[in-house]
Amino acid sequence: MLTTVHREISPWDAHIVAGRLRVEGLHPSVQFEHHVRMVWKNSMAFGMVQIQVPLAEAAHAREVLADWRNGLYQEALEDELGLPGLARCPRCGRCNWLPLRDTSSRWLACVMLFLLSLTIIGRRCRVCGHVEHFGNFAEDAELQN
Repeated sequence: MLTTVHREISPWDAHIVAGRLRVEGLHPSVQFEHHVRMVWKNSMAFGMVQIQVPLAEAAHAREVLADWRNGLYQEALEDELGLPGLARCPRCGRCNWLPLRDTSSRWLACVMLFLLSLTIIGRRCRVCGHVEHFGNFAEDAELQN
């Protein structure tokens, strides 16, 4: 009997994860990839592409996936190849970061967008619908003189 241990939106990402599990000696199966490829925008409705393993291998597969999410494989690759790694946390030594965003800049951007949306760029006649833009007022004044 198979049990689902991981889900991905993309079939290609699901095959990468299944490949990681195969390297660990497990026997994963990628399910529902063709449904998702037919109508990708409905991937979430289909339950996404599922990676399933035999019930006896489920615990080991979840451990491998947890290590993958925590960046252990990336760290091992950087150490083995001598690559410059990502910045590591001084407390735990991991490189599993979440981006922090400055909320004041978000508020400033929202205020600026609101103010820009209030900018008057011209006028419209309520009777006939004729539109004049501010750039044309100087030309109209010269034509009238």
